[in-house]
Amino acid sequence: GNQSSTATGREKYLTQFTTELEEDTLTCPDSITVSLQHCSGVTQDRFFFSTDGGANWVLAATRSPVQNTVRLNVPCPDPEYTSNCYARVIADRAARHDTSTVGPFTIHHDYSAVDPANSGLPKEFFLAQNYPNPFNPATTIRFGVPRESEVSIEVYDVTGRKVATVLEGMSKPGVHAIVWDCSDCATGLYLIRMKTIEKVLIRKMMLLK
Repeated sequence: GNQSSTATGREKYLTQFTTELEEDTLTCPDSITVSLQHCSGVTQDRFFFSTDGGANWVLAATRSPVQNTVRLNVPCPDPEYTSNCYARVIADRAARHDTSTVGPFTIHHDYSAVDPANSGLPKEFFLAQNYPNPFNPATTIRFGVPRESEVSIEVYDVTGRKVATVLEGMSKPGVHAIVWDCSDCATGLYLIRMKTIEKVLIRKMMLLK
């Protein structure tokens, strides 16, 4: 739905912004429209994204003079799904700088669009972060295969014991998704291990019951 924010601790905001989020999820590579309402005298807006809960902010764009509508590119963090992301606008008027923030939301890194010139095939083997994570009791495991190959995907617990074989055999080129249900598993940390002819990829996931 819509998310909007005003600067806190002020009787009057300098800039208010509204973003259109579908189910609080943004997709990369893609862009998002930000609508703004300004007080008089605002000379500049600076736009930031955080993909780690607000610990670090990356400048996405600067607009001076200010605009009522700005289109921003969505950042592309490495995991397929990155939760606890935030967007921020800092409005400048003389010595006053107001900060407005919205979030949290999730960024979905669409790996199927990695190589659109090649029919959407991934450029290399990849194992995306499972989603949701933490999960209970099922989660989706997505992986990419650039060409027909032998692929093995297994799940291990932290002691190194194999819990399940999720996939074993030839996989066609493309991005694939498998739903893994661990209803009989205990709460804890697990490892997804993807083995191909070229590399071994590992992701951590957490089951919380």
